[in-house]
Amino acid sequence: MNLSTDYRGYTINYDQNMDAWGCYDCGISGEPTLTKAKEKIDKMHLKLRKESAFPCYEIAMSETRECVRVKADEATVIDYLGRKESRSWSSREVKFEGHKVASMARRGGSARRARRETLLHLLAAQTPEVHAAIEEADRLGEIAHAAKVKFQEAFRAIPRVEFDEIAGLVEASGHRFLE
Repeated sequence: MNLSTDYRGYTINYDQNMDAWGCYDCGISGEPTLTKAKEKIDKMHLKLRKESAFPCYEIAMSETRECVRVKADEATVIDYLGRKESRSWSSREVKFEGHKVASMARRGGSARRARRETLLHLLAAQTPEVHAAIEEADRLGEIAHAAKVKFQEAFRAIPRVEFDEIAGLVEASGHRFLE
C-alpha cells in the first residue's frame, strides 16, 4: 500500500521500508511524520518567497483641501495571490480585474509594517523613472489645485440675480386672479 498526499503542489510519499515521509520533488526525505515533511516544504516556500520579494510603491491619488498629490508608500510585494475576477449578476460573463498580490508596508504613519491584499496595477516599481513620474504628477497636482481655487473664485465672482430685479414677480405672486 502506497501512502501519499499532495501539499502546496508537491507529492509527499510515505516510505514503509524507512518508516519515513519524503518529497522527491524538493529533496526532502527521512522525515518521521507527515507534519515535519510539510513544515520543511513551508520553510522552503517561505525562503523562496523572501528571496523573490519585490520592492515597490503602493500608489494612490490623494486630494485634500490644500493639494492634489500622489500618495506613495514604500512597500514590498511578498506573495502572488492569483487573478481577481468578477461576475455580473445578470450574466455569466467573467470579467478580469487584475492580479492580486500581498504587500507589506507602513501605512498611515504607523511604525509597524502590515500585510494587505492589493491589485498589481496599484503598485509601481522603485526606479528613477517612477520617482520622476511621481514628482511630475505632484507638480501637475499643484497646478490643478491652483486652477481649481481660481475657478471657485471666478465662479463666486459671477454676478447673481438680485431680489430687486424680480420685484414684478414678487408682486404677481401675491395677486389673486378672479376666476
